[in-house]
Amino acid sequence: MKLEELEKSQGIKFPELFRKIYDTGAMEWMTQPDSWIDEHREELENSHGTFMWGVEVDWEPLLFDEIEEEQDYILTRLKESESKGNWTNTDLLSKKFGLSLIPFAHTEGGDVYAFAYKDKEFRDIILYRNDENDIISYGSDFEKFLTWQMCFAVIVEEQEIDEDIIAHAQYLNDEHKNMFENKDIELIDKTMNEIEEEMDNSSDEDLLNKFYKIEE
Repeated sequence: MKLEELEKSQGIKFPELFRKIYDTGAMEWMTQPDSWIDEHREELENSHGTFMWGVEVDWEPLLFDEIEEEQDYILTRLKESESKGNWTNTDLLSKKFGLSLIPFAHTEGGDVYAFAYKDKEFRDIILYRNDENDIISYGSDFEKFLTWQMCFAVIVEEQEIDEDIIAHAQYLNDEHKNMFENKDIELIDKTMNEIEEEMDNSSDEDLLNKFYKIEE
């Protein structure tokens, strides 16, 4: 499935940077079946710009054909918590409040990253946490989100600033790209902490208000 087909079927537009990265060809593998990926694995591993290959993070992008299945998974799990009063009815959220979640990555533990939309407009990057069965927000800036992930790989996972990191830095703004190209570890660490602090300010309450506080 191509990006344009996915956007049409979901009735949304992906964030601009996501679409720009797709246009470079770095996400071509995400449009293919598992059999194609297995056949081209060596080529993908050696192509340092392949989206999120070679960057040491705890998640991997979803294939476009997997997105609908992950949507169903999140909604099913959220509905399980309705009886506990944690979330408003999910059907009502979609039909009345115009909320939709478009997953784009998942972790081995079952957590899912998604783009959140209200009335078809992109609002937030969220993480559905499987164990807690809840949602937290990482703000609406996909460039900062990618920067943070790459900073985490270098600082916390102690990944060398190698060809994979440099290739992915080309997707970032000039300020963030330069700090990776210059291998400025101090600035990378500082940037990671600043972005984390900013994201921490996007509390669950803020997310709920943003999507669900509707004036009757």
